[in-house]
Amino acid sequence: MRRRHHAVVVPFPVQGHINPMMHLAKVLRSQGFIVTFIHTDHVHSRMLKLNSCSIGEEGIQFRHIPDGLPESDCRTDFAKLASATENTMPILLRNLIHEINERRDCPPVTFLVADFFAGWALDVAHHFNIPAAAFWPGLIATYAIIHHIPSLISKGVIPSNVVEIQLTVIGLTLLEHEQGQLSYVVNCIPKDRVMVKYLPSMPPLYTANLPWLIGNNADKEFRFQFWVRNMNRLRKLKWVLCNSFHDLELPILNMFPEEVGMCPIGPFISDLSREKTTNNQSLWREELECLDWLDMQSSKSVIYVSFGSIAILNERQLEELALGLETTKQPFLWVVRSDLMERKQAVFPSGFLKRVNTNKQGCIVSWAPQTSVLSHPSIACFITHCGWNSTMESITAGVPMLCWPYYADQFLNCAYIVHVWKIGLALNPNDRGLIEAEEIKTSVWRVTMGEECAEMKENVAKLKGSAMGAVKAGGSSYNTFNKFLQDMDMNTASDGLGSPCS
Repeated sequence: MRRRHHAVVVPFPVQGHINPMMHLAKVLRSQGFIVTFIHTDHVHSRMLKLNSCSIGEEGIQFRHIPDGLPESDCRTDFAKLASATENTMPILLRNLIHEINERRDCPPVTFLVADFFAGWALDVAHHFNIPAAAFWPGLIATYAIIHHIPSLISKGVIPSNVVEIQLTVIGLTLLEHEQGQLSYVVNCIPKDRVMVKYLPSMPPLYTANLPWLIGNNADKEFRFQFWVRNMNRLRKLKWVLCNSFHDLELPILNMFPEEVGMCPIGPFISDLSREKTTNNQSLWREELECLDWLDMQSSKSVIYVSFGSIAILNERQLEELALGLETTKQPFLWVVRSDLMERKQAVFPSGFLKRVNTNKQGCIVSWAPQTSVLSHPSIACFITHCGWNSTMESITAGVPMLCWPYYADQFLNCAYIVHVWKIGLALNPNDRGLIEAEEIKTSVWRVTMGEECAEMKENVAKLKGSAMGAVKAGGSSYNTFNKFLQDMDMNTASDGLGSPCS
């Protein structure tokens, strides 16, 4: 009989990280865990305004602490948000766990799960001498690149004109030593776009598309050091839980030795039924009426367009996208976030809205219940930024993709979609970096009616079957998760938990 555990779950406070962590929290709850889910004050406030955050829902308690930023600040600057949370939240989480452990009406905390991007929470778990697992929210191949940064540098695979190494304390060869630390400073992106096969089991990637090369030099430096710092925290863990599954990334999984503790337990499948219910952890109000609109469309006819919670298209690019969708003559459902509309960053071509409304070609919403949309029989393809949640949701719905990666890991996700799994196509920009209307029109035709579409549909249907099989009793993810639970029980002492380390 498994002992009664109380797990604290700590996501990184943005929509794409909250959703999978909430799914994991519900799975833990279904296994008899008491779960305390940590939001920031800002996230909690946004959810309350939308009536989407209920206390104690499904036996999960929500607690919230400050993220270190003024309420008026925008949370879309990754470096600013990550730095503030790492500097502010550890002591507040310590205090919260102290408070929980002092209560007579609640069992003490016995386990902690932290998002990779909230790696500071693993230090808090160590402080209380409680076992912890990390959650990796992306493609395991991206994790592999970060995990292998030291060896990639030592072998010269990461070229010297991309990353400059500054060693502190000890030399490169002693990186794995418990007391050793390295400081990395990211230099400029090379002028030539060079394709590099960073690891033998993954497709080539442009040097400029390494996941930390975003923004100005200071931003790149911060991201790189942030990722390396958190990876060093994870090297001490026994478990890294992943929203992926065995058949999807087998060659990459085979690269890791057993002690790394990779645990693919996905896909994290939300309710795929067509009941018109909203995501109770959404930071945007979902417009469920779009499901009624989908009901009126023909089978496999609708182009679904969504770029997630962060991506922003400039006015010229948005115009080309709008005209491209219109010229396909196919119905489309397009998510244009309310924050972009409010800041007037979404300006449509003259007469566009009137035309598509008159001929009932388009439905434009500020946010959509994506899993319900993708599983709708009218959906033909998905124009996506290739965020990992969107990629997994499209695979589990069996929908081919048109890839429009925006930043970070999305370029590697795109490479897998197009070149490894062969379940989609990449939208190609012109020499000015603009994806033109004609490219959008042609690519939609290719993925829905062209000679490649049959193979893509067959491939994504096979992956959908593998994904569904993985989470069923006896499937690879089902078995991996149960082995993780057994290992955690074995590694959880019967006493001494909740007491700070000396």
